[in-house]
Amino acid sequence: MTAGGARRYIEGVAGAAAVAFFEWGMASPAFFVGSRQGVDVKTDRTGLQEGFAEQLAHLGYEIVQLQWAGNAQRPVVRLRVEHEPPNRPVSLDDCARVSRRLEAWIDEGARLPERYVLEVSSPGMDRPLTRDRDFQRFRGRRVAVRGTQV
Repeated sequence: MTAGGARRYIEGVAGAAAVAFFEWGMASPAFFVGSRQGVDVKTDRTGLQEGFAEQLAHLGYEIVQLQWAGNAQRPVVRLRVEHEPPNRPVSLDDCARVSRRLEAWIDEGARLPERYVLEVSSPGMDRPLTRDRDFQRFRGRRVAVRGTQV
């Protein structure tokens, strides 16, 4: 942070602002990329999700979880990815590779606003079970269940 609370970003890494870091308490590394293409954030999220899945398939990965956060001026897209098939853990290099591919795809079609945050990480130890095959894969193992309604 600078005086007045303004943030400074690192420029010129992989063609955009990019920082790889480990956050305290985080189960897995994340790779963050920002960009400069201007469009309305009310973008078709279903279309984006399908586009992300298609781009990842070309690299041999798939989406485990996709979350949207942030605001209209600076949306945050959080992706958890795994190899397809899930035969090995996702590394920081894998996250960087996915981030670069998705950043190029987003920028090419001006699919998100000028300032966005793309977070790509492995499912980690706290991986969500989101698909039928996730439940089959982890059948017989202990799980933690969190309810959303009381």
